[in-house]
Amino acid sequence: MKILLVSSSSSGSGGGELFFHKLARCFLERGQYVSIAYSDDNQFDGLAKQASDLGCEVIRFPYIRVYDRRFRSLELLFGGITKGISKKFVDSYDVVHVSQQNIEDGIDLVAAFGKICPERLVVTIHIVERLQQLGQRLGYFRQIYSARVYHHLQNKVKFAFVSASAEQLFTEMFGTRLRYGRVIYNGAENPSTSLTTAMVRESLGIGTNVFVLGSLGRLEEQKNYKLLIRAFAEISPVINNSRLVLVGDGSQHNELIELANTLGVGDRLTITGWVSEPGNFLSIMDVFVLPSWFEGFPFALVEALMGDKICLASSIPPHAECLSQENTLLFNPENSFELADALKRVESGDINTLKSAKKVINNAHARFSMDGMINGMIDFYQFEFDSIF
Repeated sequence: MKILLVSSSSSGSGGGELFFHKLARCFLERGQYVSIAYSDDNQFDGLAKQASDLGCEVIRFPYIRVYDRRFRSLELLFGGITKGISKKFVDSYDVVHVSQQNIEDGIDLVAAFGKICPERLVVTIHIVERLQQLGQRLGYFRQIYSARVYHHLQNKVKFAFVSASAEQLFTEMFGTRLRYGRVIYNGAENPSTSLTTAMVRESLGIGTNVFVLGSLGRLEEQKNYKLLIRAFAEISPVINNSRLVLVGDGSQHNELIELANTLGVGDRLTITGWVSEPGNFLSIMDVFVLPSWFEGFPFALVEALMGDKICLASSIPPHAECLSQENTLLFNPENSFELADALKRVESGDINTLKSAKKVINNAHARFSMDGMINGMIDFYQFEFDSIF
């Protein structure tokens, strides 16, 4: 099978790009032929090199991203043109898979390929949420174009959702049940490490008896790390041998340091910046926390579970689904006191909290494996359309 993965090129390090790299690596291991297409903008040179290093054919094409358009998808609604897509572009492939970060991102690619090769098109939308809920200006109007595209293609192409909650919200938002929709959960493996836990703790100046809470992801508003720092400051007087480790980098790097200093916990916060082996740092965490305002089905949370970590997460639908609806592990993303209380329960060894955490970890190993994701995706690729064609 020849597979073409078409990135919306939404960012240089987002979940959608990691999603394609994970798929590509596993497809290649199973003997599939894989190409990944990126915008020819030089900001995606790094991703292209990583894909090439995996063994993929890399295609660069002159693509203007939706977020590079002055009026976003409103331009498309009023006749904006998507360049670089033609029948010749996809003729030799059995499957064309487009990854959208949200319902607006990459929607022009979905529309273009939906005209050229609907019977071979698979679409994954990682974050299904109303644009106005994501803080996007004129969000209600901007999603009109997406609604038109999805309505036109609802009986023609395959849609793979990363969670059941995403599929349900899609149906509610657009008033339609897709003919070829399927939930295929993001999968993960036990995070790889090249250093021992003792070595990592020593490198960060963290003693063996220190309670470490942490997270892994881009330091952006979406991740809501300010709430995590506030909760950390609230537990610090009670758990004075604690440290907070944030693995990643982003635009809020300095803001988070300033907030920690203001709250008096700056000396116990470590921000690693971007690292090539995040599993090394995940290994030292006694509890993994993901306080995001919104997510798709986050790889970081799944990877932490696959690494047998106790996980706490904001009570948004994808997190609740990932954590088996265990309320003891969920908290209101607006309430730092709820998170602080959960952290205290973990540190004190609260029996009910630990029981819930163990149940969720076992469930993750059963449902969110990398093999499960790849098997599900290949099966969906090979799914035969009915007589509509």
